[in-house]
Amino acid sequence: MNMKEECRRHISLVKESAGDLAAAYVARTRLKRLLLACSRMIAREYGLAEPVLPGPFEVPAGASQQFHELARRCNRLVSTAQTLCQPSEPLDVRWRSEWATVHAELEHIDRILTSVDASQT
Repeated sequence: MNMKEECRRHISLVKESAGDLAAAYVARTRLKRLLLACSRMIAREYGLAEPVLPGPFEVPAGASQQFHELARRCNRLVSTAQTLCQPSEPLDVRWRSEWATVHAELEHIDRILTSVDASQT
C-alpha cells in the first residue's frame, strides 16, 4: 500500500472510532497515527528525515501546493490533538464539539490526498 492510501486508510479508521464515545482512546491513538503517516509521506516525497512522533511538520519551500495545504491542515490537527488527546479529557459536549472540528479537517485532508498525483507518493 502506498503512503497516500495508507493515510486515507488512517482517516477512515479515525472516523470509524471517533463516532463511538466508548472508543475515545482508540480514536485519539488513530488520529496521532494519521498525523504521523501524513508527515512521513511528505518527508519521503522530498527526501527529508521521517518524523518519529506526530507533531508540527514543515514542508520545504519548493513543495507542491497540495503538500503545503496538507501539512497546514495536519498541523492544525496536531494543535487540536494536543488538547483533545489528553487521557483525562472528558467525554462530554467539549469532546463532541472538538471531534466535529477534527472530522471536518479529516474531510479536507482526504480531499487533498485524493488529488495528490500517484507519482507524488
